[in-house]
Amino acid sequence: MWICQSMDASPSRAARTKTARVWDLETGTQLHSLALGNPARVVRISATGRLAFTAAQGQAVTVWDASSGTPSFVLSERNAGVMSAAISADERRLLVGYVNRTVELWDLETHARMALWRTEARNPWHETGAAVLAVGFGQAPGSYYALAGDGRLVELRQS
Repeated sequence: MWICQSMDASPSRAARTKTARVWDLETGTQLHSLALGNPARVVRISATGRLAFTAAQGQAVTVWDASSGTPSFVLSERNAGVMSAAISADERRLLVGYVNRTVELWDLETHARMALWRTEARNPWHETGAAVLAVGFGQAPGSYYALAGDGRLVELRQS
C-alpha cells in the first residue's frame, strides 16, 4: 500500500491493489476511486489536491482531475518503468523519472512533452543501474533535479 498526501493535509490518496482512492481526511469519507487496472507503482498529488498522477504496473500513465475522479489525459498507454514523479507547485508541469535513466518534463495544460533527459550511466557493469528514484523542481526557472539509483543528484536544465 502506498499513501500520498497533499501539502495542506486535506485530501489523502492511497493506492492499493488496482485503485487509487481519494479520501477526505476530515470526514474519513472516500470521495473517489480511480480505476488503474493493475497495482499502482507511483501515485502523486499536486499541492492543492486538484491533480493526481498514477502509474500502474504495465498499464497507462495517467493524470487525473482528483476533484472529480476523472482522467485528464494519458501520458502513455503502457507504463514503461515509471519510478518517480512530481507535479509543480503551480500545477503546470509534471516531471516523470524512469528505470531506464530518463526524465520527461510535461506541460499539463497542453499535454505536450517539453523535454527529455537521460542521466549518465556510471556503472559499466549495469547500464540501467542508475534508475531515476526521485525527481523535483528547482527554485530557479527551468531547473529540475533527478536522484539517480547510484546516489547522485543530477541537475537537469531546459535548453
